[in-house]
Amino acid sequence: MPVTMTERVMWLVSHLLTLDVTRVYRLCIANVQAPPPANLSCQFAFVSAAELGRLCGNADLEVDPKLLGMLESGKVICFAATRGDDLMGYVWFTENDVDPQHNTGGPQFKGIGLKLGAGVCYLFKALIVPGFRGQSLMSRMIHAACETLSRRGLDEIVTTTDVGNQAFQTSVERIGFVMVGRAVELAVFQSHLYWLPRLDERVTLQQGG
Repeated sequence: MPVTMTERVMWLVSHLLTLDVTRVYRLCIANVQAPPPANLSCQFAFVSAAELGRLCGNADLEVDPKLLGMLESGKVICFAATRGDDLMGYVWFTENDVDPQHNTGGPQFKGIGLKLGAGVCYLFKALIVPGFRGQSLMSRMIHAACETLSRRGLDEIVTTTDVGNQAFQTSVERIGFVMVGRAVELAVFQSHLYWLPRLDERVTLQQGG
């Protein structure tokens, strides 16, 4: 979905005020659409902390040790695209509620939390290694992950992204994610004002504080 006039105004205002505008997307896994074909040979799989650490080292990418610890403990899961020992990209999911401090637009914000119902997971981090960008790999990777997520008993994915991140928005919209609202946080001195969309009992957005 192209950036709307409302979002353009918000983006301009965000450069004058301390404003964070986030798009909220949802996908019913049963309705996931196949991405366009690409001439790109790779393998898709969920990876362990040890495997991801090795792959990131090969790609000369840093990965947060806290996140690796959460992966090792099972609090989050990571799905990767690889070719041999080359890491091509990854996406991260969690079935746990998301604390606002882990979903912010920067240190000046308190963040927006998510309370997830049964069967819902949150896609919270995604990366395509620079040499593999521009080949629909993100869409292909998320599409491939859906089959395994479904076997885990999950039927819906929710994700949030900065309104200016058009590359990610294009990737998720390509396979069926639908924007269901915008979440806004305005920081004014010591106060934080929120405008959060009302969704349903399966996904609830919560303000930080």
